[in-house]
Amino acid sequence: MPIAPRSSAVDSPDVEDLDCWLCPSEPTSILLELSVGPADDEDGADLFAVTVCNLAWLADRADDRPIGLRHHVLVSPGTSFGDVRQYLETRVNACTAGTWQAVAERVGRFAAWEFEDYQD
Repeated sequence: MPIAPRSSAVDSPDVEDLDCWLCPSEPTSILLELSVGPADDEDGADLFAVTVCNLAWLADRADDRPIGLRHHVLVSPGTSFGDVRQYLETRVNACTAGTWQAVAERVGRFAAWEFEDYQD
């Protein structure tokens, strides 16, 4: 039976009140921490992190490193946090898989999973 994920919380150490956050036009990036767990488990969740930035922030960094990968980065073109939250929830909800490991690996393609490189 497939496991459907759910995002139970989104927090940021960079922004006190995310509901009021608007991505400004000056170079900006914030870290978002997502708690994601199986939809049928109210208590269980793993942490995932993604950097949300605007195009000005990317352009500002391009001067330092004209070539480079931007892993776990979401570019927001001046939208509100509500738009970012909706986008991330849609992405998380699309990561249904047969096991929690497979779900977490799918979410880990766009947000850094706390157990990404964990080995027993």
